[in-house]
Amino acid sequence: MRRLPIIGLLLGLIGILGFLSWWVRAGQIKAVMADQVVISEIQIEGTNGANDEFVELYNPLETDVVMTNWRLTKRSSSGGSALNIVNPLNGTIPAHGFYLLAHPAYSGGVTPDREYTATSSGIPTDGNVSLYSDAGVTIVDLVGLGNSQASESAATTNPEPNGSIERKAYETSSSDSMVGSDAMAGNGWDSNNNQLDFVLRSTSQPQNSTMTEIPPTPTSEPSPTAEPTAEPTVEPTAEPTPTSEPSPTVEPSPTAEPTPTLTPTPTPESFRFFNLSCSRYYLSFRFFNRIIRWPITICRLI
Repeated sequence: MRRLPIIGLLLGLIGILGFLSWWVRAGQIKAVMADQVVISEIQIEGTNGANDEFVELYNPLETDVVMTNWRLTKRSSSGGSALNIVNPLNGTIPAHGFYLLAHPAYSGGVTPDREYTATSSGIPTDGNVSLYSDAGVTIVDLVGLGNSQASESAATTNPEPNGSIERKAYETSSSDSMVGSDAMAGNGWDSNNNQLDFVLRSTSQPQNSTMTEIPPTPTSEPSPTAEPTAEPTVEPTAEPTPTSEPSPTVEPSPTAEPTPTLTPTPTPESFRFFNLSCSRYYLSFRFFNRIIRWPITICRLI
């Protein structure tokens, strides 16, 4: 009898541990999905040479982000002071949308939202790019390339000319999935490790603020109301009038015959040796259509 409470306690503990495991996992997933604007794609060289470059920003939030006096900077592979790429950076990034910053020498087909304000040099190999939400104090995101002196945990690989590095949509995203199943899933994965958060793209794919990675859910159109089909009028089939069955002829009940009355007919009879007094009676009854009288003789000794 004592085993039942113990089993119940064990089952309860298993349930609590399962919930805690799910809760911790959910917290980890939430923590690595970006909750602010991130640098989503970088090209450092293109058809027009080392200055044919761009930096793309992505907003993973459900609301637009208004950038006021933000700043984008770069550093060389040796570190040193940050150099402005765009300052000030003002604009609006739509929810689940992009904002494209590009060098004037950029040759891509997507129109940038903003050109660099400093064009003396581009982003160097093994350098890094930082995004600030003010004049250079509050950092929003940092991406280090190759052997950069600064990065988030570990730097990502330098992209090839006309290629780029692109931030993942999910932890499991790959170079193939980012042009396939994850192509419309955004660029919100941010575990604070550049090496793990980005994939190499052989061909860059910049996007500006007119593009949203995750398309809005289409509003379902109401289905047209089906017009009722006219039902043909059903004419009732004439039921045949039942033929009157002739009433059966009532057979006359047989008339009860009265119980025949014995009519005594005294007929004295004399016999030898005895003195007898005999009477003759007739029993009357109907036989078919005739009345029959049947004689009966009754005698007594005198």
